[in-house]
Amino acid sequence: MDTYYCVEPAWVAEYGKPRTAYKHLVPKTDELLFPHVDSCMAIAFVLDDDRMVGGHVSFQWNELGEVNEATNVAAVFRSQLSRIWDLR
Repeated sequence: MDTYYCVEPAWVAEYGKPRTAYKHLVPKTDELLFPHVDSCMAIAFVLDDDRMVGGHVSFQWNELGEVNEATNVAAVFRSQLSRIWDLR
């Protein structure tokens, strides 16, 4: 079993573990972890075949450090839905 780490976008390069990204499509035999979700938000879908689609939403996600929760959640959510629809 492999472990996939769903971390905030700014941490992807810094987290230093294999299979690290802010969004994942994970086989049903593997696990999806959301480390360091404190002021962030984790979104996960479990598909009919038990695969998981996960996304880690950082509320401060740009170089200005502005907080824009709705925009960031919508971006990750749309990206996840797009990935799910591509699978059908």
